[in-house]
Amino acid sequence: MRYIVALFLIVFGWADVLYVDVPAPGYEISGDALTVDNATYKLAYGAPNVPCRTVTLAMPPGAIVENVRLRGSRTDIGSVAIQAKLPPLHLSDTQLNKELSELYKKQKESFYSLNTIFPEEFGRLQSTGGLRKYSLITVDCYHFAYNPVTQQLYCAPNITVEINYHMPVPESDQAAVWEQLKDDITFDEIAREKIYNWNQAKVWYHTDNPKRANGFYIITPSSLTGAVTYLADYRQSQGFDVHVVTVEHIDATVTGIDQPQRIRNYLRANMADIEYALFVGFITSMPMRYLVPINNLPSWWQIASDLYYAELTYPDSLSWNSDGDANYGEVFNTSYQPVGDDDPDYHQDIHVGRIPVNNPSAASICSTIIAFDSNTDALYKEAALLPASIPFYENEDHGGGPLVDGAVDMEALMDAGVIERNNAVYLYEKAGLGPSVYSCTDSLCKMNQIGYWQQKGIMYEYHHGAPSGYARLVWTWDDGDSVPEGSELEHMISLWISDVPSIDNTYSSTTILRSCSCGRPDQNNITMQLMAHGASSSVISGTEGVWVILNDRAGLPHHFLERLLVDTTVTHGVIGNAFTLAKIDFMDLTAWWPNAYVLNHFCDPATKQLGRATSIETHEQTTPTSLFAVYPNPTARSVAIYVQPSISKDIQLDVFDNSGRLVQTVFSGTVEGSRTLTTELPTGIYFVRYQDAERTAFKKVVVVKTK
Repeated sequence: MRYIVALFLIVFGWADVLYVDVPAPGYEISGDALTVDNATYKLAYGAPNVPCRTVTLAMPPGAIVENVRLRGSRTDIGSVAIQAKLPPLHLSDTQLNKELSELYKKQKESFYSLNTIFPEEFGRLQSTGGLRKYSLITVDCYHFAYNPVTQQLYCAPNITVEINYHMPVPESDQAAVWEQLKDDITFDEIAREKIYNWNQAKVWYHTDNPKRANGFYIITPSSLTGAVTYLADYRQSQGFDVHVVTVEHIDATVTGIDQPQRIRNYLRANMADIEYALFVGFITSMPMRYLVPINNLPSWWQIASDLYYAELTYPDSLSWNSDGDANYGEVFNTSYQPVGDDDPDYHQDIHVGRIPVNNPSAASICSTIIAFDSNTDALYKEAALLPASIPFYENEDHGGGPLVDGAVDMEALMDAGVIERNNAVYLYEKAGLGPSVYSCTDSLCKMNQIGYWQQKGIMYEYHHGAPSGYARLVWTWDDGDSVPEGSELEHMISLWISDVPSIDNTYSSTTILRSCSCGRPDQNNITMQLMAHGASSSVISGTEGVWVILNDRAGLPHHFLERLLVDTTVTHGVIGNAFTLAKIDFMDLTAWWPNAYVLNHFCDPATKQLGRATSIETHEQTTPTSLFAVYPNPTARSVAIYVQPSISKDIQLDVFDNSGRLVQTVFSGTVEGSRTLTTELPTGIYFVRYQDAERTAFKKVVVVKTK
């Protein structure tokens, strides 16, 4: 009844409050241990690691939140032992880890000396924002509370979330954004999965005129428009509405205090048309926004991020820079508590990606993307190379920290069936003292990594990193105290920029570089080189240091691969869609913004990986196979191209090499009925393009060496 009354009031414009009841998750106490279903862990470091429940709630369309209150009543449910929440570990900054360790010890001593329940409050607002047309808030509900002195646990069976809000005035920015999106259904599948009060939302947001965005927007400097023509034609042939927009055009027509804001404002103004946005160019010509996760942090800890361009609900003044100090994305205070000066959201409104180079590599990368996207060999595209080091040894440098073996994350992927073990090569650390206890295909080293790279559709590594590559940390000797100390540890290069030309690039991979700074955009980095060489068609990597979150050890890469390969009912096996969902999954569990900022998707977000359980919703409107075929494929040299238009047509058949360069025009003229044309090509990978007045289509052909 409460929901019916609320809806009645909203329809007539009088309501300013919404109530939602959130019951406690299922739990079990066995001995002195607590197990909770679908728990998240977001309280302070050093505090009792009490589970909470995170829910995303839909608001009436366009609603602007004024405040959120959470209420409940807790009762004693038993005695348990709850340990203190451990801090995250930075994969490259040992000094920062020491500072966090000291903060953890200090806060633990304080929390565990208090004879009172923690937390006292019943929850907090995590973020406000939207998912395209859906106005959202995300709240953490603290059903459980703990007294660390008495070890008594308390639970609130129900928490009521009270949201006070107002509706935007008709001429406001927020009203205009919702007006352009009111019939949009592009992200309805995501909304249905993620919104807790979906039964309300589907009534509020129902439309009789559903419209799905089909826009594929390429944002690039004018000097690179020629480099992306091949990819633009390819996406157009699949049925996307392709727009190539120059940054010069945006600068001349859109207002904003700087170029990143003008680009974001352009995307906001055209959001109703955009599903995918691809940024092309080195950072000096196609900028990223530098985000600052901690209030007023010095400029040396800024993180270049494209999340700024993907989350578009509010203008900067109400979200990314709501305090107006030019430090964008402040979400924590200096104690890493979620008391930030800004109010960003992590629910992306479009799928974004980036080709981070200028000519001539940009054209070559576009060709690699097309080759991967058009390949339907599931055995290859799900084959995985998993090289994993030991980033942290137990009690390293007497710090008391836990063992972090990357093999644990790789084993979790295979045990869960995300990666098929019999279709994977996994390389673990077997050198030095304290090697990985897990069995593996072969030992981790540079030679094995390069040697096993061939024909792998997935490559996921876990090391210590730098822009130029990544390295293993090996405990080479011990002074007798059985503690791995700095002088006893040695970094050994696992893969460096200079090694990239040695990698077989016949079949490219979707690559996850979990190591730090491998995608640092202001330097020539290994991400760029893997893409330019053709070894990787898509790379997820960090623009700065990456963190290990001990409550979600597998982290964003695990969520990404799960969404890409297995749980594909929403993502349809598309890489950008999977990355968007993975960030939401990760943030719902951890609320650790630095990883959401630092991990970015480099390459075309519309690229398909396939996926095992996908119900593919395709944009393809390609030429039927009976109209255009290439055979044999692979071929030793001679290529036959068969065409059969339904009526007499003027057509053109062009052949491009793997860098996008036109090799030859096989035919240009009128075809009546079926016709077979032949040509000879040297060894390599090529793309044959068919064009007539109505359609453009591509076919990949591989010319192999003759024996």
